[in-house]
Amino acid sequence: MLKAYLRIRDLALFNPVANGSSVSIGDSYIRPFNHQSLESSLIKTSEQWFFVIRERLRSEDHLRIPFAVATNVSDDYFRRCYQENLNWPLDFIIIEAARSGGRLRVRAGLLGSLPIYFCVEERTRSVALS
Repeated sequence: MLKAYLRIRDLALFNPVANGSSVSIGDSYIRPFNHQSLESSLIKTSEQWFFVIRERLRSEDHLRIPFAVATNVSDDYFRRCYQENLNWPLDFIIIEAARSGGRLRVRAGLLGSLPIYFCVEERTRSVALS
């Protein structure tokens, strides 16, 4: 569903920026696989953000926007969106980051059922996902 390369340092220093359907964070990136059955979103507050790519439901509302960005959202809105994605009935991947301490969390699929592969490079403090 995606390819990503994330340096922990970039997560602490830079805000994510949407570039088409991809996201850049300093030298780091998240590149979702573009497919009509997938949709993705980037939701940001001033101190944290998450990116989600998920399988689309077959309804009119979900077929209109393949990539959405919401910036400077309230903490309450952020939590509601995050919870909605955790409860998504189809496959999804959520990449969540907090600027404080350069924290990173990845969740994949309902009950953690979607395979996602990691390569952690301790020397460069980076994570590659596919």
